Amino acid sequence: MTLSIIIPVYNERDTILTIIQQVQQLPVDKEIIVIDNCSTDGTRELVQELEGEGLRVILQPRNLRKGNAVKKGIQAARGEYLVIQDGDLEYNPQDLMRLLEVVRQPEVAAAFGSRILGAQQQSQTMPRSVFSWGRQALTGLFRLLYNSRLTDIASCYKMAPTNLLQSLGCAAMVLTWILSWPRN
Repeated sequence: MTLSIIIPVYNERDTILTIIQQVQQLPVDKEIIVIDNCSTDGTRELVQELEGEGLRVILQPRNLRKGNAVKKGIQAARGEYLVIQDGDLEYNPQDLMRLLEVVRQPEVAAAFGSRILGAQQQSQTMPRSVFSWGRQALTGLFRLLYNSRLTDIASCYKMAPTNLLQSLGCAAMVLTWILSWPRN
């Protein structure tokens, strides 16, 4: 299997079926791992009904937050590569195919998405808010400290070899945060 797609969810009833369908349509050999953090809006019941061929559901005993859900997904993954897909509709799963293309190159250890570059390529501007100012400040600090060309350290999409992430054990949760800093 090529790709493990982890979808951590909490109260995503309005979007979860759409995102799962979009991920299922990707033209790649994949498994989908949905980790529900004790949703209270019916998401939990929806995803339980969907479990089957190519889709596994992990039900958290209580809301253990996104980082723990991602860690559980990393532990459960069986694909050659692993990526995290949020349960809302902010990110287009079709973009995962480009990340897979990049991460398969021999000299690439991981591939990262960037909302900033995506908006620029589509001649759009990112909305301004307190969160965007914080993202810009953190990205600027990270660029300065690590002499990098990062554009969006808070991006969701990050893809890396599954065995690399699994070999880190407890450090995988920390790496999950690090991997959200895209390399461009």
